[in-house]
Amino acid sequence: MKLGELEKIIKQIKKYDLASYIDDIHRWLESLTEVGIHNFKSLNMELSNDLFKKVLVNEKLLNSPHYLEDVELINNAESDDIMQSLIMTATNDDSLNNSLHYTDMRMIYDCGSDYMADVLAGVACSSVSLESDYHSRDMDLINECDDSDKDKLIALENVACSEISINSGCHFQDMRHIYYADSSTKVNCLEKVATNKDSLESEYHALDMKLISEAEDLKIFALANVACCKDDLKYLIHIDEMQLISNAESDLKATYMSEIICDNMVNMYLDCRDELEYLDILNFVNNAVDDDHASYIKEVVVNEDSLHGFYTADNIIFVGFAPNSEVAEVVTNIITSGSINDDNYVSNMIDAINSAENDCLMTKEENLDYMLKLANWYCNNDKEKDIDSKILSIGKRK
Repeated sequence: MKLGELEKIIKQIKKYDLASYIDDIHRWLESLTEVGIHNFKSLNMELSNDLFKKVLVNEKLLNSPHYLEDVELINNAESDDIMQSLIMTATNDDSLNNSLHYTDMRMIYDCGSDYMADVLAGVACSSVSLESDYHSRDMDLINECDDSDKDKLIALENVACSEISINSGCHFQDMRHIYYADSSTKVNCLEKVATNKDSLESEYHALDMKLISEAEDLKIFALANVACCKDDLKYLIHIDEMQLISNAESDLKATYMSEIICDNMVNMYLDCRDELEYLDILNFVNNAVDDDHASYIKEVVVNEDSLHGFYTADNIIFVGFAPNSEVAEVVTNIITSGSINDDNYVSNMIDAINSAENDCLMTKEENLDYMLKLANWYCNNDKEKDIDSKILSIGKRK
């Protein structure tokens, strides 16, 4: 470094009172390149805020071609928070070395929102985003958001910086689904699926995201949970299940169906789903007379004793045909009590149903109607001759 240059640098340090921000002046001077020396000598502004004095002597920024433009933007920032977001981006190695650095800095500077600036800076400093083909489009999409919608901004930032999303081939479409989402619940569930490895690697991801984006209320949670269920994504029937949940008669029924599909115990015992008409079980939940019946059916289906026993189909029928929720609860308690493998299980069930009539939980007429429905089901399913045989085989699941 020439003596004249050194004198000008020292003069600048004094002018802006920067000495206390340089830890080792000798090392700092040695670190300056020709670009850095030129930048520092060319610095000429009235500082609006002492917050960024340390940035003025940041070696990485000083030695970059962006120094003078960046410090001008930082100095003129609309607020201290926007200034901090600009500083973070200006001193980030990945951003400084990227051709889009100044474009990102300018977008952060112009956004006019503290929270938006923070989110944009997060993406602007993400090596994953910067190295992708989506960076500019993601930044533009985020910048177009309502700055008061913090849940959406966070979700978009997380997906924009997600390596598995960027590598999936569905990234920008997923970003758009989140951008157009009309509720925080939908935003959060779409983000969950958009960054879920199992979903992204499945052939169903795009359609699952579309169904979630069109869903309402609790169905959104139910669909998102199934969309991320690794065990279920193995089966061709997955999309039929998603459609069934999407069109469920109630939000609670949608929830109960998703809980059955995602239940670890169910997946353990029914791993051979291709050997079962699995949709029949879900349809029985959806077609239950009310949400209470649907809840009891779900409780039976996920019960280990019921799954491990011979009577899964019968248990669903006993609960589903119950004339009211009180009787359904009685039947469910018997099924889940651990007595399912008793030799006289079915007979005991009939006795319990008759006791429910005696306890005034249903009328004699309701009991008779209940028994007729059960009898018709057995007859239609060739069960009347062998009621105590294995009833679990209810067809082949496709």
